[in-house]
Amino acid sequence: MKAHARGLTEGFLASIASGPRAYDSRAYVTMLLEHMREQRNLVSLLIDAGRMDIVRGEFDRAFGVEGARGHDAVRRSFLSGGLYNLFYTWALDGYKPDPAQMPISSARWSIRAEGDAR
Repeated sequence: MKAHARGLTEGFLASIASGPRAYDSRAYVTMLLEHMREQRNLVSLLIDAGRMDIVRGEFDRAFGVEGARGHDAVRRSFLSGGLYNLFYTWALDGYKPDPAQMPISSARWSIRAEGDAR
């Protein structure tokens, strides 16, 4: 299952070209949730098996948590964990409401390179 989840992550990242910075943050969160909703059968299996750690690890990998240092590591971990918890709660609630209708989809999310002062 881990290899399958990794392949799904790679496919998603490839589909958005170069990761989170390629899209407006609101569009990215919506796209991420829509992608995860498409994987609902796999997610259900992982929830039932008590293996959501696999999905959590893929969120960390997608947001570059591993290998990040200092403030960048904290920021990336916070972003990854926040979006994972948003996703997990949404999955448990039956994937409702639609991602585009979620207030969180209108929030501004930021992933910047270490040292980027913008």
